[in-house]
Amino acid sequence: MRDAMSKCTAFWNKVGQTAEAVKSIFKQCVVTPSATRWNSTFDSVEFLLKKKDLLDEAFILAKIPKLNEAERELLKEYQAAMAPIAWSLDKMQSEANIYFGFIAPILFKCETKLTGLCNGDSLYGKYIAKSLLVGLRKRFGGILNFDSGTARKELVAAICLPSFKLWWVPDDKKIELKDLFMREAKS
Repeated sequence: MRDAMSKCTAFWNKVGQTAEAVKSIFKQCVVTPSATRWNSTFDSVEFLLKKKDLLDEAFILAKIPKLNEAERELLKEYQAAMAPIAWSLDKMQSEANIYFGFIAPILFKCETKLTGLCNGDSLYGKYIAKSLLVGLRKRFGGILNFDSGTARKELVAAICLPSFKLWWVPDDKKIELKDLFMREAKS
């Protein structure tokens, strides 16, 4: 991971010096990471993977060692493992049509996707997904465990939204959350 990302970082740093030459290879500006955007590294790796046929030429132009096959495979699996997190962040960062009730369903869908990746047969991606899943559960465990004590507001807000209701809730939790909603409505 360190080798692949250090080559990519070196390339992104050199792009500023060779911007016009690199742009002529890719036929567009290179997407580079930014400290102010949470998904910028993911977006930058995704850009490079979309331009995989032109990468060697661009890396040679920037005087960066080319990515070997193992590094390319790692970047593909990094992109696949990070996709649920990037999707979740994009949804929650939206400036239009986003409500508090979206949090729990988005996190639950992200957890489901990451769990599926953890059970996959990828060489590197399942370990990246496992690490992301541990962090997600550590930070949002109350919501992901449908704990009505710590995540009451998030769960009720999601159930109140007509676009979600209870469809996103696992069957074994539906009665419990329906009762929570009824108690909240009565109070």
